[in-house]
Amino acid sequence: MNTIAINNIADVVRFFQFLYDEFDLAFHPDDAFIDYVDGHGNLTFTEEEALVLDEKMEECFFLCEKAGLDLYEIGHEIQLREFRKRGILPQAA
Repeated sequence: MNTIAINNIADVVRFFQFLYDEFDLAFHPDDAFIDYVDGHGNLTFTEEEALVLDEKMEECFFLCEKAGLDLYEIGHEIQLREFRKRGILPQAA
């Protein structure tokens, strides 16, 4: 996770997709990663992992703000795409 660089908007998109692909995680950008638990109540991330991911999310917020883009809108679009891919939502017409 430390090797993930957030240098541009494409990196933000890749980071969000990474969270779905690597951890099967439907996430909200405002939530601390230490708060995520599995179906049994076990932490999804160690404290160290959560801190790294929180820092990456902060970088995403900063970059989007600097570019005048809405991080939540980017995340929502990726979530919709992921849910369609998984068959949770119907394919867009």
